[in-house]
Amino acid sequence: WYQRRVRVKKEADQCAAIIPTSGTMVCKDSKGKVVTKYTAGVSCTISCPTGTRAVGDTSAIECKSTGTWARSSYPSCAAYQPPTKRDLEVSFSFSTAYCANAAEQNKMKTAVTMSLTEIKQISCLKNKKCEITNFSCAKESDKAFKVT
Repeated sequence: WYQRRVRVKKEADQCAAIIPTSGTMVCKDSKGKVVTKYTAGVSCTISCPTGTRAVGDTSAIECKSTGTWARSSYPSCAAYQPPTKRDLEVSFSFSTAYCANAAEQNKMKTAVTMSLTEIKQISCLKNKKCEITNFSCAKESDKAFKVT
């Protein structure tokens, strides 16, 4: 009788450790428990030290059952110094017949400020992290006003 050897290559079920240039990877199993073995289903996110911020694709990365990570690019941490002050000047104008006198200008300023504060695209006004510092009406012949 003839006996034949069969070699079966088993797929690795453990992913290689991800070692970012700065920061550490925090990995959890499907139950949310922090783990140090990178087996199938383990999901990792980057944790950055104070003064740094995650860069690159910072979404969680999962270890697949084949022993490979779900993507080939990994996040890292880079130095970050938040700005202490931001100066941004924005000017815009609308054509209008209002602003003929000081009372109308004041009504326009109130209406425009309220409108800009309520739209989500200018959330810094709503959160009081920025302000309208200048409101002016153009010459009566221009029939326009300007907000900066």
